[in-house]
Amino acid sequence: MDGEAILPGLALLAAGILGVGIARAARLSPLIGFFISGAIIGPHALGLVHKNETVHLLAEAGVAFFLFEVGLHLPLSRFVTGWKELFVLGPLQLAFCAVGLLVFGRLLGLNWPAAVLVSVVLSLSSTAVVLRLLQDHGELTTPVGQRIVSILVFQDFVAVVLLAVIAASGRKESGAAAILGTMGFLLVGLVAVVGLGRWLLQPFLSWIVKLDANEVVTGAALFAVLSLAWLGSRAGMSIPLGTFLAGVCLAESKYGYLVQAEIAPFRMLLLSLFFLTVGLGLDLAHIAAHLPTFFGITFGLMLAKSVLTMISQWVTGIPISPALRSGAVLSQGSEFAFVIVGAALSAGLLAERTATVVTTSVTLSLALTPLAGWAGCYLSRKCARQSRDAEDPKTGDGEVVIVEFDEVAWKLASILQRAQVRYRGHDRDWSRILLARSRGFDVHFSDPDRPRTLSRAAAGRVRAVVILMEAPEIIDRLVTGLHRVNRELPILAATRSLTLLERLNDYSLSAVFIKNDETPKLLARTLLEHLGFSREAIEQVLSDPAEVEAARAA
Repeated sequence: MDGEAILPGLALLAAGILGVGIARAARLSPLIGFFISGAIIGPHALGLVHKNETVHLLAEAGVAFFLFEVGLHLPLSRFVTGWKELFVLGPLQLAFCAVGLLVFGRLLGLNWPAAVLVSVVLSLSSTAVVLRLLQDHGELTTPVGQRIVSILVFQDFVAVVLLAVIAASGRKESGAAAILGTMGFLLVGLVAVVGLGRWLLQPFLSWIVKLDANEVVTGAALFAVLSLAWLGSRAGMSIPLGTFLAGVCLAESKYGYLVQAEIAPFRMLLLSLFFLTVGLGLDLAHIAAHLPTFFGITFGLMLAKSVLTMISQWVTGIPISPALRSGAVLSQGSEFAFVIVGAALSAGLLAERTATVVTTSVTLSLALTPLAGWAGCYLSRKCARQSRDAEDPKTGDGEVVIVEFDEVAWKLASILQRAQVRYRGHDRDWSRILLARSRGFDVHFSDPDRPRTLSRAAAGRVRAVVILMEAPEIIDRLVTGLHRVNRELPILAATRSLTLLERLNDYSLSAVFIKNDETPKLLARTLLEHLGFSREAIEQVLSDPAEVEAARAA
């Protein structure tokens, strides 16, 4: 083997290791580290690696496995259970942002086709970065987090369709017929790949698992993904689109996690090589020379997306505070931007200068995402404070009252919301109330010494009460009063104190738990049983799709 031929591969691997180190030290997304290290070894700096056929092949393989990961986020059941968020909030957010950014693109002098393409690309947000941000802040199970996840799923689907349309343009096709034909190919391919996956792939993987031979599992997982990708390509689609359909096929399979775990090292390696190849095209000297301009464009992009996303949610009836939080979290660009811009360049739909501005702005927006998230949190809490007096508590019947809205209540309320069970939080700490409201929870000020909960229970408006406070004297008065009003009313409690746990057990409550990571699900399971839910319905509610998607993104 020629030693010179292996040098680009060594340089890319070394740059990948260095990039992750830089990102970890600066507490940034690893993507930023890959872009910077790729730019350093690229033709505009050290010149160790130039774009050639081998680098292009590695990048395309990275894109293929990236789209496979996206497909795993899109089980077909998600389009049924989450149709409102997917097909209402998702399209509205994308439409508002695309129209606003289209006007901005036209003002910058882009022609109509380029302006439309750029506006849609910049309307997309980063699934990996946003899910990691929500997970780090414990917001995945909140109403705001659930809405954001649904919007990201819709965006990923749109990005895949956009790639298919660009591929059609690259084949010299044009007009509505080309778009409809591409959509038809995508639909037929989806049906064919999912059908073959269910009839052939799952029995094949079941047979592999029964062999109990670990050395075969990795090869079988790669064979499963690449064979479905090849079938997709033979149906007239690209290999990356074929791998996307393979991910959709495996998303609902019980072997999906097995395949994902086995190919994870290959996916991470190839995906990091793809982002490194994106960095090869960045000219750090040019960016530094025009840094104010790039930062101005990036700030304008993030501000516009934040405001437009907030408006798109506000018009559907979502309060300003949680809508503002969603806008701040979704303000950055997407990893898909680099894939789509690269495809558009190859198809001749974008100029090199426009592509550089788009990719640079997206890179800077990814780096600024944590700051935008902090600003959104601060402003959303301010909005909640301004609207707290004007907000009127809901007076509907049949609610579950949660007394004290701590971190256990966040998770419990999210489960109740998925089960479509009405709840209302009571707390007397305004800092907790404002934070919960900014994340979309229904929480109101209530002094437990005053009889609001008792009066609502006496009027038959309360289906159950969950007590999470740690004040024995107040709990004693509240429980005694509830028992006098309705002895059959389910009352659940949880505490961190073993002493209080013993005291709560003396009240003959429906259930008492010690607070830990499993407490929200234990409370929810017991509560839903008392409310008459079947075992199957309870298990379905407790399997949270947002947490699954975050685990996959991680």
